[in-house]
Amino acid sequence: MKKRKEIKWSEVARQKIIEYLNALDLLDELSDLSEEEAIKLGLEIHHQEKNDVWEKWKKENLKNEPQ
Repeated sequence: MKKRKEIKWSEVARQKIIEYLNALDLLDELSDLSEEEAIKLGLEIHHQEKNDVWEKWKKENLKNEPQ
């Protein structure tokens, strides 16, 4: 962490805590879902993760491209 002083580590930690709490909320919801509802939710999450990966790649690889 000392080598990467430009990174806001408190923000990294805050984001990870939020992700963890969201995962716990999801687990609470899943315990009340039917099998069909759980499958539908899983497909929605999978689709969102693919979009997130694409957006991250665009941000990292196209940041120096002219707009």
